Amino acid sequence: MTITWVLFASVGLFTARYMRKVWEPTHLLGLKAWFAFHRILMTLSVLLTVTGVIVIFVHVNGWSDGAGPHPYFGIVVLVLALAQPIMAAFRPHPGEPRRNIFNWAHRIVGITALNLGVVTIYYGLATLGLGYGKKNESVKGGFYAVICFYIGEFLVFLFEVYLINSKRNREKRTVPVRDIIYMMEQPGHPARTSPEPEMPLKEAMIRTMMYVFVVLVGASVALTIILLIVLK
Repeated sequence: MTITWVLFASVGLFTARYMRKVWEPTHLLGLKAWFAFHRILMTLSVLLTVTGVIVIFVHVNGWSDGAGPHPYFGIVVLVLALAQPIMAAFRPHPGEPRRNIFNWAHRIVGITALNLGVVTIYYGLATLGLGYGKKNESVKGGFYAVICFYIGEFLVFLFEVYLINSKRNREKRTVPVRDIIYMMEQPGHPARTSPEPEMPLKEAMIRTMMYVFVVLVGASVALTIILLIVLK
């Protein structure tokens, strides 16, 4: 579960949100690279989540009453994880009226599942004595690892703010699309669609650097939590 949500799900979500334009010309398995990579990671996340829930139910012979909120959050995460591929199977085609509704629903469910997944992992660590409320400083590592993950998420949020401001600044420096279309429709100008402006090289590099950052944070936090469990 740790690798699933801290690494696979977080990287998969970031790929779909921020790397699609950077990887737009690249294809993988007959699909756009960002979409193929996103689908592979999220499919793995769903399959591993289902497998993990089944394994733990078999291991404890049913529901665990003494594990605090961990099993309850776990079931909610499982439901949200299963909802994502079902929603994706019935998603409207690009340009259809309900596509925007699907995009927001898919995004909200995904972000909620990711954050609840990490919280669930922390409560799981607490049941193993690796939570915050212990006297030994070494057993607080699980809490600090989760905090590091959310600090990484906050930096990604700041990155989102940067992208929004960058996009607004570019729009201010460009001619409005309606004016371009008007000029194209004048005599002597062929009626055609204005090409979408290319992403600035600086922004593409920053997106790539943030992508590497997210992968490193996810891998580091996941490895830390796994070592805490193994060395307990």
